[in-house]
Parts: sequence; structure tokens; C-alpha cells
Amino acid sequence: MAYSRSLSILVLLFVGTITGCQQPEGSGTANDSPPTDMLFAFEGYPLHAAVRANPGEGRLVIKTLGPDAATIQPIEAQQIKLAMKHGNHIDKFTFKAIQQAGEPANLSSTFEANSRHLAKALAGKAGRSAKLMLTLGGKELVGRPEATHHEGHDHDHHGHDHHDHGHDDHDHHGHDHDDATANVLVWHDEFEFQGKRIRLGQHGLVVESGAEFEPAVSIEQNGQPVKDAKVSVSLLTADGKQALAESQSTHFEPASEEEPPHFAQAFLAVPENAKQVNIRYRIDWADGTTTTRDVLVQTESHAH
Repeated sequence: MAYSRSLSILVLLFVGTITGCQQPEGSGTANDSPPTDMLFAFEGYPLHAAVRANPGEGRLVIKTLGPDAATIQPIEAQQIKLAMKHGNHIDKFTFKAIQQAGEPANLSSTFEANSRHLAKALAGKAGRSAKLMLTLGGKELVGRPEATHHEGHDHDHHGHDHHDHGHDDHDHHGHDHDDATANVLVWHDEFEFQGKRIRLGQHGLVVESGAEFEPAVSIEQNGQPVKDAKVSVSLLTADGKQALAESQSTHFEPASEEEPPHFAQAFLAVPENAKQVNIRYRIDWADGTTTTRDVLVQTESHAH
């Protein structure tokens, strides 16, 4: 398939499907990056996926397409996962099915996720490692970018390749992302609650001012992961009196070769001048009770 034809199809596709959901004129900021379009192909299967990432809105949309990469093709799936490498850490995101008018109840062609972090990262180096994963008819499918670069983005556009908030392959202030420990899970606090072992922490060794980071929560009972809790995270000033980043819902990630089961996939932006911040972890249990705990952390400087 010709590369230029694929990009033309993406532009036509998203003009009709995404424009109606964009922010009103003037609602963005001067620093908002333009949308990024990517086309994924599933090897050995007659399916494509077009991804549009809008950093200004922090919104991403996947449209599933047929073998011609042009015709909308609903599929029997409730979610599509995206994995993307940042340094030595694998970021994982879940796109949820959004039912469209006229589609059968068990089929979907549109999947959405919200993350400024992901929307921005797809435009830089990290986007080249992105892959989509879904299960159809009991078969595990993997989709990979069909194009070698992203439309509308030169490699130095907005500095994404070199200053993408600490998520590329470069060394930021002595934190070498080639170090295998640079993006491991770090636990700040551990405690017991009603027979459950709870650990509160983050991905990465440090929290940088002027950058985003990903909190993490592990919940176990009798050695087994607790999955039915609802976990959210937010960011407050050191005294806990002022909100710095609104509450974000996390997603449960099952155990992998690299990590234990935990809740994550929520990203909080740290103000550039913040020297200390409180990470607020909120756990809403299945029985209706809530556990909230703040963890004060020291930030490290992040330069652009």
C-alpha cells in the first residue's frame, strides 16, 4: 500500500469523525500541538486501525478499518490496548469501545482514551515503538505502525524528539534512561487495611517539576491482587490545601514479566516551580467505603 495514499485516507477519515468533537475555537492554548495521525496494520489479518491523537485535548481515538484501510469495520471487542516504550519503561493504555449509531450491540469501530501524556508521546520517538493489541475470535492480534513517521510532525516539531518531558531516551539531569532502574515501580508507603496489603508509589525513581509522572497502587489480599476497587490519584500542594492536578482514574494492569499487578495509567503534571507535592491516593472499595492517603514527595528540577 502506498504511504501517501494511507495518509490521505487518514485525513479524510478523521475530518468527518473527529472534527465535531473538537474544542471550540479559542479554547486551546498557543502551545497546543496539532493532532497526530497514525495507521496500524495487523499482520496476517484483514484489519487496520487509524489512530488520531490530539495533544491539545488530551484525547485519542482509534477507528478500526478493513483490509483496504479505508472502510470502517466494526469488530467484536470491548477494548484495544496500546503499548509504547519510553526509555526502559513500557507505557500501557486501554482504549474503551464507544458505541456508534447503527452498529450492532456487540460490535464497535470506535475506541477512545484520554491522556495528554500519550497524545504528546505518539508524536515523538516513543510513537515509533507503539503497538496495538486486541483479541478477536480468541486470537491475539498485534498492530504496528504502517508508516515510518507521523503526518504533520517533523522530527524536531515542538521539540518532542529531544524534550518530551523526560520520556525519551536522553539523560535528564543525571537520570540516565538507559539505566534499567530508571523507570521501575517505586513504593512510597505500605500499610494494611481490612486484611488488604496496600502499596502507594509511582513509575520512575523521581518526580520531576515541569513534567508528568505516573502514580501506581498495588492492592493484595491473601496474596492475590484486588481488582474490583476504583483507584484515583490527584496532586496537591505540600500543605495539602490547594489542588495542582485534578483527580485522574487509574486502570488495573495485570502482572507482566516486568511488573506485579497494580493500578496505573493516570498521569499527573507537576508545576515547574514545585519543590514538594502531595500525591493523593483515593481507593473506593466495592463495599462503598473509601480510603484516602496523601504522600509528600520531593521533586527534582526538569529543564526543557
